[in-house]
Amino acid sequence: MMRKVIFKALGVGVSVASPLIAVLCYFPLWRERGTEAVLSGFTAFLIVLSVIPIINLLKRMLSSPSAWVMWLISFIIFFALSRIADEMVVISFVGTVSNVIGAILYRIGGAKEGDNDEA
Repeated sequence: MMRKVIFKALGVGVSVASPLIAVLCYFPLWRERGTEAVLSGFTAFLIVLSVIPIINLLKRMLSSPSAWVMWLISFIIFFALSRIADEMVVISFVGTVSNVIGAILYRIGGAKEGDNDEA
């Protein structure tokens, strides 16, 4: 029981933390516009993309591989456009790898549901 929770938490944590850290390293959260600082819309959009596994978990839809497939598709698109957005290649690759690892860990946690382990 506890092992299931740990693996599921690790799966979601790896899937969210890695691309979120990559986004925040490459793009500023705030942009200066004249004398005021405003939230960067593009960075906010990438943050929303990074937390898709949490959104899916809240909707109880994380059992489908949609999050890592979305990151894989974005990796392929941005790799093709790498001359325009080299940073997006790195962010999408990190998102793909971390979401694949997270999905595997989440599945391992889900496979333990039938077990009667208390440890």
